[in-house]
Amino acid sequence: MKTIPIRALIFKDSEQWCAQCIEFDISVQAPTKEELLSELAELLSTYIEISVDGGRKPLAGLTRAPKRFEAMFARSKDARFDHHIRIAEHQSALKIVPTLRYLQPEPA
Repeated sequence: MKTIPIRALIFKDSEQWCAQCIEFDISVQAPTKEELLSELAELLSTYIEISVDGGRKPLAGLTRAPKRFEAMFARSKDARFDHHIRIAEHQSALKIVPTLRYLQPEPA
């Protein structure tokens, strides 16, 4: 099984929780952390399916997130992510293993 590592930054922006992938410029928002993780899993799965169905490598053609998100990721703290995303690709399978980190709000 091929594993694709993905790093994602989780942070709160006003009333919404946000997730921004680092290696690929993919982001999602939701009102709760639980919904956010579910939406992120669904979005990554959809991008992979589209790539594979089009005869391309998973997530091919997506650019990296802007550099500021990588700097934010470096300042963040580890988070647990219990979802593993599995996509069948012909005879083999893909497993996406996200590394998530929470960015704590700046003190006022």
